[in-house]
Amino acid sequence: MLFCMLLKWELVIRYFSGHTRNSDGSKQFIPGKTKAGHAIDGAIKIITVAVGALINTRSLEHDWPS
Repeated sequence: MLFCMLLKWELVIRYFSGHTRNSDGSKQFIPGKTKAGHAIDGAIKIITVAVGALINTRSLEHDWPS
C-alpha cells in the first residue's frame, strides 16, 4: 500500500511540475495555460492509476481458495 501512495505522489508531482508529455511530445500541464478542467482530468487519471495499482496489490496478497 505504501508503494501505491508513493506512486500516486510521484505521478502528481511529475504532472504538475510539467515533466509528463502527450503522445505528440508537448507538455501535459503548463502552469497558467492549462485549463482547470484539463488539470482535474489529469489528476483523476493519476488517482485511477493509483487505485488500480492498489487493487492489484491487494488481490495478489489475498489467499484465494483452491
